[in-house]
Amino acid sequence: MSVAEKMDSQPLRFNSADARQLLELLDHIHLVAILPDPPRGAKPHGRYFGADVDAALAWASSVNENGHNTYWTFNYVGPGVGTKPAKDDIQAARGAHVDLDPPKTGEAWDKEAAVASLTAHQLPPSLIIDSGNGVQPVWLLDAPAKDWRPIEAINIGLRDRFGGDDCHNIDRLLRVPGSVNYPGKAKRDRGCVPCLATWVQQDTGQRYAPVALAAAFPTKTRDRDAANDAGERVPAQTGALIAAIRRGDNWHNNMLRLTAHLVAKGRATVEILAMADCLTLAGYTADDTRADMRGMIEDARAKWEYAEPVDPPEYGYVDTETGEWHPYGSADNEPETESEPSLLPVIDFAEWRGEPPARRSAWGDMLPLLQTTMLTGPGGVGKSLLEQMLCTCIALGLPFLGAETMQMNTLYITCEDDAEELWRRQAAICACLGVPIETLADKLHLVSLCGEASTELALFDANGRLSVTSRWRELEATCEARNIRLYAFDNATDAMGGDLNDLHQVAAFVNLLTGLAIRRDGLAMILHHPNKAGDDWLGSVAWHNKVRSRLIIEHGDEDVDPDARIIRAPKANYGPSGGRIAFRWHRGAFVRDEDLPADYAAELADSIRVTGENEAFLRCLAQRTSERRHVSEKVGANYAPKVFATMVEAKGIKKDRLIAAMDRLFRLGAIERGFLWRDTAEGKDIFGLRESGNVTGNRPETRSANDRRPAEIDRKTHPIDTTYQSGAALGPAAPGTDGAEA
Repeated sequence: MSVAEKMDSQPLRFNSADARQLLELLDHIHLVAILPDPPRGAKPHGRYFGADVDAALAWASSVNENGHNTYWTFNYVGPGVGTKPAKDDIQAARGAHVDLDPPKTGEAWDKEAAVASLTAHQLPPSLIIDSGNGVQPVWLLDAPAKDWRPIEAINIGLRDRFGGDDCHNIDRLLRVPGSVNYPGKAKRDRGCVPCLATWVQQDTGQRYAPVALAAAFPTKTRDRDAANDAGERVPAQTGALIAAIRRGDNWHNNMLRLTAHLVAKGRATVEILAMADCLTLAGYTADDTRADMRGMIEDARAKWEYAEPVDPPEYGYVDTETGEWHPYGSADNEPETESEPSLLPVIDFAEWRGEPPARRSAWGDMLPLLQTTMLTGPGGVGKSLLEQMLCTCIALGLPFLGAETMQMNTLYITCEDDAEELWRRQAAICACLGVPIETLADKLHLVSLCGEASTELALFDANGRLSVTSRWRELEATCEARNIRLYAFDNATDAMGGDLNDLHQVAAFVNLLTGLAIRRDGLAMILHHPNKAGDDWLGSVAWHNKVRSRLIIEHGDEDVDPDARIIRAPKANYGPSGGRIAFRWHRGAFVRDEDLPADYAAELADSIRVTGENEAFLRCLAQRTSERRHVSEKVGANYAPKVFATMVEAKGIKKDRLIAAMDRLFRLGAIERGFLWRDTAEGKDIFGLRESGNVTGNRPETRSANDRRPAEIDRKTHPIDTTYQSGAALGPAAPGTDGAEA
């Protein structure tokens, strides 16, 4: 069956099976929906789906069945692109492509022959899509190419080799197979009707290195460096096309390419038509040329949905060598000369009078002003709680964990917790500090972006250049409107729309944060996660090098005291590094032991000691059991407390304390006397002391001595305590210890 027959046999409705075949190939899916005849000023609608094939398929089916042409963004873009991507949105190239369409003059075109020439090449396409009119062959790369400029050159080489359209741009959209191709007015006027995009050739699995494609498909314009320009290659290409048109070389095709270039460049119709006089060949009039050009311009605008520019210039002239438009009324119509470079802002020593200002910090020596501080820590340790409580104390000018703070308005933005969780947490913090929540009005500002699709403050293009997002503009405006000097963002992976491992991208992002801190005479904080290898942060060493202060929150001895925490300062450029504060989780907030009520502190100290003794006894018992050396609860040579007191696992705990621990553990039902193992050499069963129900040496989970909940409640659950306690909020969940961040 021919491609045309196959197309004609398909019903004109979205074919999910064909679309799925494409979407399942993609690791980053970005789709775009465009109306065939969009209203003036309307923008295409785009959406990023990551690797969610089902969501992308449902969206594509919905928009296509509602009359939108449906495309996939051929190259890689990030989640923040909500429309048709521009070149600056492209983060890397996925492959090379060419667009082969029937001649717009209505001449016959052999689609089957075009496909045959593609598949017969020594480097055949990885896949070929029938767009409904023409075909779109794709050569997929063996790895994403961050530098996409050479890929554009390959696209030009493919165009030259197979006679394709001038559609080499890296931000190209390709038709989703299985979608209905709805022609716009210009195409309908030429007789085009809706048709179905289908597969000519599904993925063969062939992948190519860019160097191999560049060698196989060299561009003919390489000697003028047109293909290697950074993207604004239109003037050089336009000059070459103008020269070819004036010589009469392939006049019609070159004129098509010229008008397409100028439309893509954003030129108005009046600007393009002004070139007709210098492009008219002998035997024709300028009016004849303008008539041809009008049709080509309309086709280009319809094909790429480029609207006519608003308020185009009415009069001017075109440089016939470069194609640049010069409107009349500009300064002498002379090209602008390159301005002298500005000078660096060298410091004037005359402004340095008297003693230099003292360094300032918002919290002890930990948070230097005019800088960015990074807070890291393992999951579940309580980074978010610490940040929210720190912002609260600074907003009110209250000490935090024993160190003084500088009062300033604060902003805490989280992408991980919803508003209700922030409320619960804030209630516990205010109860701990003894302040009504109303006192925080216009001082502490909380924002939840949990569940939002676009949280990035900055994005990076394929060349690693940073551009700020609308979210960043919102942040700047909020800091200005509410006089915020400390802003904290939780966390870095949601804030930075780039490569966390890229040294230069990370440095640029931290500079962005610090720049706003300087303008606000305040500071920035960024929360970050450790990596799986156990390093303090995920990504490039620039995270450590660029911030001036770095804090880490960690668990204390979790076996002995699961609520104990430590905060360290491994880097403090403007203060003493290595600072350390010990504190604990207590009723939904963080406090130091010395700040606890005296009676509770004494009870807690006794509880911690008891827990430590119990844990030491069980460690020793587990070690002896693993060695198949039994101990007994009876006084004798194998008396457990006596044996354990000599073991390193006891950590120096004496015999009398181990006797007390053994008694407690018997009462708790944690240990028992019973069968241990069969001694085959002696032919007898060995009995002795063991953890309850454990005959293999495997230790069951134990509970700390200060855990007074019923035994059936897991100590990691932290249920809300609804018992009223004076001065305290209803107890929210403590930060978990099983990897869940709080």
